[in-house]
Amino acid sequence: MSGIKAKIRITREVFHRDDFYILSAVLTETNREIKLNQYGGISLTGNLGYLNVDNTYEVVLKEGKVSKYGLSYEVVDVPSLAKQELDKLSDEEKYTIMRSATSSDRIATNVLKAFPNFIDDVVMKSDEELEQIIDLKKVNGMGKVYFEAYKRILREKFRYFGFIHRDELKKYDLSIDDAKAIFKRWSNPIESVAEVEKNPYYVLTEVCGRSFNKVDNLLKTVREDLIDSDERCEAVVLDILHRNEEDGDSRLNGNLCYKIMRDEYNCEELKGRIVNVCKNSPNLYYDEVTKDLSIFTTYMKEVNIASYAKTANIDCEVLNFDVNKYRKLDNGIELTDEQLHALENFKNYRFSIVESCAGSGKSTSAKSIVDVCKDLKLTITILAPTGCASMRVAETTNHPASTIHLKCLRDKEISTDVLLIDECSIIDLDTFNMMMCCINNKNIRIVLIGNIEQIAPIGVGTVYADLVRSNVIPVTTFTKVFRYGDSGIAYANTNTRKGIDFFNDDVVKYDGDTIKIMNDWSFIQRDTDEEIANEIVEQYRKLIKSGYKKEDIMVLSAYNVSDCGTYLLNDVIQSEFNPPKVGERVFERKVSGHGKITFRKGDVVINKKNNYSALTYEGWKQIEESNGVLSADEVENTVVFNGQKGIVVDINDKVMIVKFDEQLIVFDKLQVYNLLLGRAQSLHSCQGSESKAVICAITESQSRLLNKNLLYVANSRAKVKHINIGQVKAYKDALKVDGVNIRNTWLLDLLTA
Repeated sequence: MSGIKAKIRITREVFHRDDFYILSAVLTETNREIKLNQYGGISLTGNLGYLNVDNTYEVVLKEGKVSKYGLSYEVVDVPSLAKQELDKLSDEEKYTIMRSATSSDRIATNVLKAFPNFIDDVVMKSDEELEQIIDLKKVNGMGKVYFEAYKRILREKFRYFGFIHRDELKKYDLSIDDAKAIFKRWSNPIESVAEVEKNPYYVLTEVCGRSFNKVDNLLKTVREDLIDSDERCEAVVLDILHRNEEDGDSRLNGNLCYKIMRDEYNCEELKGRIVNVCKNSPNLYYDEVTKDLSIFTTYMKEVNIASYAKTANIDCEVLNFDVNKYRKLDNGIELTDEQLHALENFKNYRFSIVESCAGSGKSTSAKSIVDVCKDLKLTITILAPTGCASMRVAETTNHPASTIHLKCLRDKEISTDVLLIDECSIIDLDTFNMMMCCINNKNIRIVLIGNIEQIAPIGVGTVYADLVRSNVIPVTTFTKVFRYGDSGIAYANTNTRKGIDFFNDDVVKYDGDTIKIMNDWSFIQRDTDEEIANEIVEQYRKLIKSGYKKEDIMVLSAYNVSDCGTYLLNDVIQSEFNPPKVGERVFERKVSGHGKITFRKGDVVINKKNNYSALTYEGWKQIEESNGVLSADEVENTVVFNGQKGIVVDINDKVMIVKFDEQLIVFDKLQVYNLLLGRAQSLHSCQGSESKAVICAITESQSRLLNKNLLYVANSRAKVKHINIGQVKAYKDALKVDGVNIRNTWLLDLLTA
């Protein structure tokens, strides 16, 4: 491996989070090629868990990024480590390694006394094999938590490092993360090496997750024998299909695939291979009749869902209860005939759908199903695709709810009598299939609740819409909108959903530059983005003064980056309602096209990525007290959902502490990249959530993204007051645009075949 050879000693661990490290080091021999920092040393960054403080190494370095702390170096190779043979270690060498892993003389001694081959066993054997030979009771002071920590440390230092530095694999420039991914797929080291050598295109792209272009450029140099090969052809097709899935489609016509391959990929030599590869590759599905193809695992997910849906209601047991008994619920609400019909479908079928627009009573329908389950002593699981949606349905049904991901990844099974899922229109194919695969009760009753007129899933497919359109599953469509005649929000929302221009209706009142519908919906007209942004802050200020709390107000905009985007709106609101203070600690993160975001104590923040192992404050304190032995994997953690909002309660030199509901969650300087300021958020991100008051920017500068479906989502977020600010023309133009596109999937054809 090319780079700068040097001899160094690690002096300090500057930063460590999961697999990422920043280490300080000094040269033990003068090297004029190395640029020293102001302290006379160098900074190393990357996946460096295999390097120990106070140890000396022969390394190969290359220059990395330049930050405000100066130039850093990346470690390309550590020849002195590669020479180490674990089965030939002396007792002294074993002790040194265990002392480094455990940070304890006593534990290191106890472990090696009980298990002299502990290091070699942990590195070379599988977890299943270790369970048979390692009895934790024999080591005083090593419980399961610390055993997992020692295992992780030793494998990182020796198993993965040794794998990527095998002579036959060096040409592939594998990283520690690559090695982890490969071992997760093939746990046997010999098999892993063989798979990499047999088809490096597949391993590096599909298993390790590298981009095709980078892999192709590498392999055309180090594996010229694969330039004209089925392996390379398959990799090109898979890359095209992955790009196709990024647009939401699960299938692609073969002729179009060939055209893309010809026009966008430099692989003329492969054109004679594409048909045979598409027909014969185990990683592709090809339909001889339509000439369409897809990634095989994607196709099988749609097959799985279609097969379940087509057979679920065969020989279905009818539940024993009188539907009319639930005409009036215990909260005093009386069900409509449509809502009773949904309950009738639940009674008669194992799989049914409630298609419900905003304000038409889906929450009441869900509550009636929960009430029936209680009376019949049926167990029920309630799920939703987002954290906000799960909290909302839990509140309306008075029954615990969870996200689909949390339920499936934590419990790994759904065995209740009933499964009710809300906000189904935004569930993508991968998530829906994961949920179906976790069902282990063949008689489970499933109820899907959604609305095909809302925006499509971010991921692949339109599972819910395909199920509704197939007519294979019994569907109850709610048509009555409650409060349509006495709520401006309901009136505007219903007409927006239908694409009807309502601005000249009798119910609409004009007062200067303000348009009002009853007392809860208004449109304040402003001409420029600057005027719109200023008016948003003014309305925010008025709401706060009238008694609204900051967590009760949601500001929406179609874009994040623009003169009226969420980034700028958050900055402006923050500058007035949480301005800088002398001597305060802050965290910062960069965002593309905007510069930086500053987090201060007291800020409202929104989490942008589901985190099922979020580090709690108590867990962080355990790590701090363990001298770096424990990681986030071995201490208390919890769940923070995408879209969940919290408040920054403290910031210190290392971490920022955010309160989500009643939980204190710790974010370091890397993890804050999963957070944004949360007073303003994008229209796409608000689906499934709600707020007492909503302020929405409607501007012609954002017209390319606006459509009636996005406006429908925005209007249906407010419980008490909805305020639009901007240009009426932009709103009217958006009413003419249908944002629900029909995606190219297999599912509808599979359902109706």
